[in-house]
Amino acid sequence: KQWSLRASGLDGACKTWGSAWSFKTEVYFTCNKGKGVYQLDPGSVNLKTKQAKFYKAGDSAKTDSNDGMNCMKGLSPFKPVLPPRYEAARKLVGGGGAAVVLHPAKKEEKKDKKEEDEEEEQDQEEDQEEDQEEDQE
Repeated sequence: KQWSLRASGLDGACKTWGSAWSFKTEVYFTCNKGKGVYQLDPGSVNLKTKQAKFYKAGDSAKTDSNDGMNCMKGLSPFKPVLPPRYEAARKLVGGGGAAVVLHPAKKEEKKDKKEEDEEEEQDQEEDQEEDQEEDQE
């Protein structure tokens, strides 16, 4: 199956992404114009809203001859750029260990989720309108 997703975080000046590669579960793309290497945030992929987020992971050279690769056991040469999904709210002391308490998403994440939900609703309405127009033809 194939999906087309709207990407955020990519350099808008780049229209051609000629090389893609992965290291373990990390997926990267590079812009042919030399605008950088971008990492896909797999946690941001939403097939319902058809969206995905990318983060710049490094610089790249301008090229028109490239290809991709897969390093299933290799480590990425890039520093981590993806935002953490959860933060430690507090450290519990005693008993010789520590615990991490996960807390709900921050206001920004809730706002992003609300916007995604609204866009999904709008997409569904547009799909219904297209279906109705096709039925009328």
